[in-house]
Amino acid sequence: MQYRSRRIPSDSDITLIISGLKLTVRLLDVSETGLKVALAQAFPSGTAVTVQAARFDLSGIVRWSTEKETGILLSGPLKSDQQAELAGMSWAA
Repeated sequence: MQYRSRRIPSDSDITLIISGLKLTVRLLDVSETGLKVALAQAFPSGTAVTVQAARFDLSGIVRWSTEKETGILLSGPLKSDQQAELAGMSWAA
């Protein structure tokens, strides 16, 4: 059985840089190891991604993609405060 990180639902906007495009997208959920975003374009698995947040940038790759949603695997684990900030939780400082 494969371990799956706890997902925190979100409805906030984040900025992605992917394939030379800078896009504002809706974050659907965040976990310790990745993100799911609403993205109206499919990108190949393995495509490099930069996620820009207010106080930090993250790097990762496209893990899976459809014409509506994309899963991003981050290059390293997120701390709980980073997860909360990305998810738009009010207690993130």
